[in-house]
This record gives sequence, C-alpha cells and structure tokens, in this order.
Amino acid sequence: MMRKAFAELVYEPTFYRLYGHFNGQEFYRFLRNAQWNPIEKNREIQSELLFNIVDYAANNIPYYQKIVERNGIAYSKATIYDDLRKFPILTKVIIRREFGNLYKPRSSNWYYEATGGSTGEFVKLVQDYDYKMKMMLVKRWQKEWAGVHVGETEIKLWASERDLLQGSLHWRNRLDNYFRNVTLLNAYKLDRARMMKYVDIINRKRPKLILAFVQSIYELARFIEENEIAVHTPNAIMTSAGVLYPQFREKIESVFKCKIFDRYGSREVGDVSCECDRHDGHHVSMFNAHVEILGKDMMPCGEEETGEIYVTLLTNFTMPLIRYQMGDVATYTEHRCSCGRGLPLIKNIVGRTNCILRTRKSVLDSVSIMSVFCGHPKLDSIVKFQVIQKKADLISVKVVVNDLEHWKKDKAVLDDKLRRILGEDVKYEYELLDDINPLRSGKYQYIISELKE
Repeated sequence: MMRKAFAELVYEPTFYRLYGHFNGQEFYRFLRNAQWNPIEKNREIQSELLFNIVDYAANNIPYYQKIVERNGIAYSKATIYDDLRKFPILTKVIIRREFGNLYKPRSSNWYYEATGGSTGEFVKLVQDYDYKMKMMLVKRWQKEWAGVHVGETEIKLWASERDLLQGSLHWRNRLDNYFRNVTLLNAYKLDRARMMKYVDIINRKRPKLILAFVQSIYELARFIEENEIAVHTPNAIMTSAGVLYPQFREKIESVFKCKIFDRYGSREVGDVSCECDRHDGHHVSMFNAHVEILGKDMMPCGEEETGEIYVTLLTNFTMPLIRYQMGDVATYTEHRCSCGRGLPLIKNIVGRTNCILRTRKSVLDSVSIMSVFCGHPKLDSIVKFQVIQKKADLISVKVVVNDLEHWKKDKAVLDDKLRRILGEDVKYEYELLDDINPLRSGKYQYIISELKE
C-alpha cells in the first residue's frame, strides 16, 4: 500500500515533470474525466485535436505541405472529419521513401523509434516526448479499467528482446520498473525450465496484473494446465502484441481464473484501443488516435463490416502520421458499451492483413483457421503450428508434435477439417519441425499469406 501511494503521489508526478517536462497529472485527470462525457462532446474535443495535427502538418512538414499544395486541399475545424479523407494513405513504403520530409523537430525533446517488423517491414520513426508521456498515461488509464493502479504489483511477460534489453540494462528503466513495481520476464522463447521458473515467480510475487504477449501467456497457460500446476490468480491479465483468438481467451481465463483485458496498438502510434470490464469491444483512445476502418473501396465500413485499420496520431507533432496504414483488420461497430464511456468501439481485432487466406472459392480470416486447430476434436499431438499460404491452391502447414503415432491420427483429422473449409482443390504440404521461432519482434504469427494481391 505504501509503495502504491508513493508511486501514485510522488514518483509519477516527479517522473513526468523531470523526464518529459510535462504536467502528467493534468493530462491524466483529463483522460479520467473526459471518458464519461457523451460521445458527441468527445468527438468535438477530438475534432479540434485532429484539426490541430492536420493544420500543423500542412504548414510545417514538407511531405504534407506538398500534398496540400499539389491537391489543393482545403480543411476547417467544422469539416475536419470529411477533410481528412482528402489526404492519401500513409504506408511504411512511403515513410521509408520520404523519411527526411516527414518530420521536423520542434525542440530537443525527440528520439528515434523503429517498428518491431511484424511483417518484415522495419520502419524508422521520429517521436517526441509529448507523445511519449501521453502514451504512458494512456497505458495507466487503460490499466485502471482492469482495476489495477500504478505501483501495484505487475508482471510483464514480454517477448520483445529489444524492450527487455532496454528495460534491464539502463539504470533509468530499472529504477522506473522498481518504483512502478514491475517485474520483467523474457518470453521470447519459452521452454519448460523457463516456464517453471515463471510460474514460481508469479506465485511468489502474487501480481495484481500480468501484462503479456498473447502467444506467450497462452503457451504458459497450456503448460500450467497440462502439468496440473497451481498458479496465483491475478486481478486481471492484459494481452497485447497479437490476436486474442476466442480459444486463447477461453484457455487463459480458465487457467488463471481471471478476466483478460485485450489491448491494441503499435510502436508507431502507441495504444489505440483496449477492453474495459464489460468486454463489449475495444474502446478507442480517441484523445491520442483517430481510427478509420475502411473497406477495399477505401470507404468507411458499416455496422459489422470488416476492413483495414488506418490511424491518425493526434499527439506526435514532430512526425505527424496521418491516415497511417496499420496492416491490421478489424470489425466496425456503432454499438455503445454498457459501461457508459463516451468512447467509440472497435468490435474486434481480426488479425493482420497478411493472415487472410484466399483460395479460388473462398476467403477465410485467421479466426476461422484457428478454430480448425484449437476447436473440437482437439489435436492433442500438435504443440505448435503455422499455416502459410504459398499459392491460391497450395497451403504449407508447419507443425511441432509431441507424439508421432498420435500425430498420424491427428493429421488425418486436420486434413479433413482443412479440406472442408478451404476446398478439395487446394493442396496441403505438412512439415514436421523441432520448433517454430517467433518473428524478430517477439510476436508469433499462426497464419501467413504470401499471396500478392
């Protein structure tokens, strides 16, 4: 209790003042209060934030100055949502090509960042401390939706080697983790010995929150269940850096006996959305990000329609990202959460754009494919798997198995299930492996399409 009070009342305000020259308490009070505004009021607030970033970019950032001048783009506060659609989509390819024209430091408080490269497309970025401080406070705000406050015991089961090295080597990061009561656990490659050690740490630390990569906490939950190990029940688990498939949620919540709060974001734009305790969908953090979900025709999706996510970041004036293509697919909804927050919802995050399988007869998202492997009957011999679409009529299935004889039976079941949903005209190649490594970012992709549209 003393540690929590010190973190909340002394360390947090001092941290933001000294490290970011930023009034963190004022911004945090704004977030906590504004979330209960009617959504119409919050859209008015967001429209002003959106206008400010667009106006700054149009007048100060060479890339956007050229776009506005070349296309004769006019915009105003009153029409900014419609005006935004006059701007082209920003992609990783454009950022790499136009990097020097996309940023302009306003002070010395800026730094380089880079994406984790989940799709193999690494991108260098420039971010400022105003963005960083607000991003950290959004994380704190979202954790409170799970009933967890700064300074309460947290275990971070993280699979990004870069983040873990930074967090464990730099004295400032170690000090920050100490005062925030955060323990970092390296989940980049989980083996039996490491998982046993982590269960012991969880039981000793008794965290109120476990923050984890989706795949890491799922693998740990499977290990705990299969070995019938007793594990501490935290107040909540918060997942990130991957798609929380229904089967994963069911397994993790069953083993840890608590609810999952799924969070969505990226290095480029910070935390975009998160579930609250009603789990009606992802609340968009609309004071730091404006989200568009667009179909193939680049028109806004309607209710229950699925499209790509594009984000306009509202807080990084050093390198504005306007209509940035996230590379993820989500389902749009106008539904309002029963919690009463005046924040728009994303119904659910479906997955990466390159995890949609397209045959000549059907189109299936990763959720459908995951149900083949994680549904019933269970394929107990499969420890890990990865499905890669090589061609419209060729699917490669990589598997790690624990019993070759049992695998022969499971393979027949798997083959039948895949043919039922993907068709008889598709050829399936199976490859037995000793292990399947995560991406360099630490994320793990279960479904990958190598088709070029």
